[in-house]
Amino acid sequence: MAERPAVPPDAPHHRIPLAHGLVGMVLFVGGGLLLVRAADALARGAWATPAILGAVHAFTLGWLLTLVVGTLYQLGPVALQVTPRAPGIWPWLLPLHTVGVVIVTWGVSVGRHDVAAFGWLLLVISTSASAIVLLGPWRAPEKTRARMRLVTLGFLALGVTLLLAASRLLWGWQGFIPVISSLRLAHIAFGLVGFGTVIAWALGSHVLPMFLGTRAHTSTATRWIPGLLLGGATLLLPTLFSGLAALQAVAVMVMAAGQGLIVWQGLQWFRNRANRALDPALTAVAIAFVALLLATVLQVVLAVGALSGVLWLAHGVWSRSVTIWGVLFLAGWLAMLIAGVLLRVFVFLSWMVRAGPGARPAAHGPVRVSQFSRPSLAWLCVALFAVSLLLLCVTIAAGSASGAQFAAGLYSTAAIVLLLHHALALFAPPRDTVAALPLSSPPLAPSPH
Repeated sequence: MAERPAVPPDAPHHRIPLAHGLVGMVLFVGGGLLLVRAADALARGAWATPAILGAVHAFTLGWLLTLVVGTLYQLGPVALQVTPRAPGIWPWLLPLHTVGVVIVTWGVSVGRHDVAAFGWLLLVISTSASAIVLLGPWRAPEKTRARMRLVTLGFLALGVTLLLAASRLLWGWQGFIPVISSLRLAHIAFGLVGFGTVIAWALGSHVLPMFLGTRAHTSTATRWIPGLLLGGATLLLPTLFSGLAALQAVAVMVMAAGQGLIVWQGLQWFRNRANRALDPALTAVAIAFVALLLATVLQVVLAVGALSGVLWLAHGVWSRSVTIWGVLFLAGWLAMLIAGVLLRVFVFLSWMVRAGPGARPAAHGPVRVSQFSRPSLAWLCVALFAVSLLLLCVTIAAGSASGAQFAAGLYSTAAIVLLLHHALALFAPPRDTVAALPLSSPPLAPSPH
């Protein structure tokens, strides 16, 4: 039997984000399959049905949160210059998190809130432990402290999201009866905007300029982004008991302003990039920014409609518009941004573990990072994501259940192709030929910006 290659000295630091990536992709595939199950509800714009909520939680908790935590294990020492604490408990956190996600997703998708409550408890434990292990702005050096502070604020928004989810457990307790529509809006705002987008900005503003080789520095105007995102979400809290439509509309537009600044900065990065050719990873990131732009425009339209009362009179138009916003923001912006970054980072981490420093040299010479990627599969994955997102929005707007089911099937197929691509990078032999467009910069090197 062939001798196994030596393990790199820092292999545990790479294996942990790899494990998070694989688990996250499996849960992402599960979310895509639940989206197919929910196609009829999508076409009707009934976004609060158990089937759709199950898919949403698979995306947010299974894909977004899992990958964010895994990324922080890698970028913590590199981008934030903070080493995670308590390595002895690292192996226990991902299984606990995974079980919690599966239980919550299953409980929500079948309408069993008692089951979801148990999964919620496991998630609170695992997320709190992960935050203690990974966070702490005071531990970061001065030059990375602001970025670590943003990540910490994002996790605080996640904590508020989990507390809002727990309100179902307290429903009716000593008269606790919030306005259900306001509760859902605040939950979405803190989860997708407060946590997802703040974290995306905190980490994306480090890695995306590096991926693009951009010469554009971050604009001073973007310093308002975290305040606008988190401030808008916080404005929704008083409406939990009063349901003030005007305040809700203002909060939504404040968050839209922060999202607009992210889109504007992303456009500057792409316009000033040194890497003019777009590989699959950068194309996925570009699609994510387009989805965020469309979602932000629709968000403003919905806010103006809520103030004027026009869209409230046409319930079908309103509910389908909200559903399309959710598809663009979650399945488009957040999911595609993570997928694009992962197409670079996962391949690099696979190389680090299998052929990087500390591993036994290959028999036929050194193996390059690009030999672990499969460009044809990556392009197929990105194409399927783009087509399925477009079809989902069109078929939801048209109210076509069969069309929505087909589009959701394409989206889940794209998730499966993404999983296959990364499984081949981690387990299959490296390709003999080097990709035509190799990685132009180390995916995890410190950014000059």
